[in-house]
Amino acid sequence: MTEEQYRAWSAPFRKNGILRKGLLIYNHVATLLIAAGYFVALILLGLKADERLWGALLVPSVALLIVTFLRAVVDRARPYEKLDIEPILDKQKKGKSFPSRHTFSAFAIATVFFWLNPIAGTVTAVLAVLLGVARVIAGVHYPSDVVAGALIGIALVAAGLYLPELLLFSVR
Repeated sequence: MTEEQYRAWSAPFRKNGILRKGLLIYNHVATLLIAAGYFVALILLGLKADERLWGALLVPSVALLIVTFLRAVVDRARPYEKLDIEPILDKQKKGKSFPSRHTFSAFAIATVFFWLNPIAGTVTAVLAVLLGVARVIAGVHYPSDVVAGALIGIALVAAGLYLPELLLFSVR
C-alpha cells in the first residue's frame, strides 16, 4: 500500500464525517459483536455439556498465542509509522502490524462458528471481512496484514478442529 492508495481508499471517510464515524463505530461494534457471540457460544456449549466446547475454546486460544508470538517476531511497522498518513482510527501503538490480530481473531471465531453452525459462521465471516477492510481504511494495517491474519486464523483453527475429526474418521 502506498500513500496515494491509502489516501484514495480513505478519502470518502476523511471527507464525510458520517462515514468516518460509521467506520469507527463499525470497527468497535463488530469487534464486540464477534467476541460476544463467541463467548455466548462457549457458554451455551458448556451449559449443554457439548463435547465440542474444548475444541472451540482451546484451538483458537493456542492459535492466538502463535499469532501473538509471530507478531512480536516480525514486528512490522504500521502504515501510519511508515507512510506520511494520519490514521482515521486513533492509534499510538508501534509495530506488531503483521498479521492483524483483530482480523485473525474474527476469522478464527468465524471458523469455530462454521464448525458449530454454518449460518453463524457465514454471518461472522462477513463481519470479519468488513472488519479487515475497516482496519485498512482506518490506516492501522496494510492489506497484507489483514489477508495474512484471515488466512492464518482460518488455517490454524480449521486444522485444529477438523484434522482430529478426519484422523479419527480414517481410523474407524
